[in-house]
Amino acid sequence: MTAPIQTNREKDIFEQALDLPAQEERQAFVEAACGGDKHLRARLRGLLLAHTGAEGFLPGQPVAAGSLTAVAAAAAELASGITLVSAVTEAPGDHIGRYKLLEKIGEGGCGV
Repeated sequence: MTAPIQTNREKDIFEQALDLPAQEERQAFVEAACGGDKHLRARLRGLLLAHTGAEGFLPGQPVAAGSLTAVAAAAAELASGITLVSAVTEAPGDHIGRYKLLEKIGEGGCGV
């Protein structure tokens, strides 16, 4: 029973630390919140470091919700004039390496 309580405590401390603007404030908060629990403090420091390092993972701003309809409309307009054609390049009797194709086994998904 102590594991879920510990996990909730860890999550609560982590979320509260993220609300603080400066890294030094976060570290001081974690020190105070963890008290003498070295393992909890180490896990939270690791989470905060990983969170800070992940901030540049996806560059740029996400598309605003209101402009999603405009993006979808533009994509639909563009796609309406496009026909995708997949040419079958192998046929029965062709050789692939040292193998000879005897018949078509199936098609769909990613190829023939």
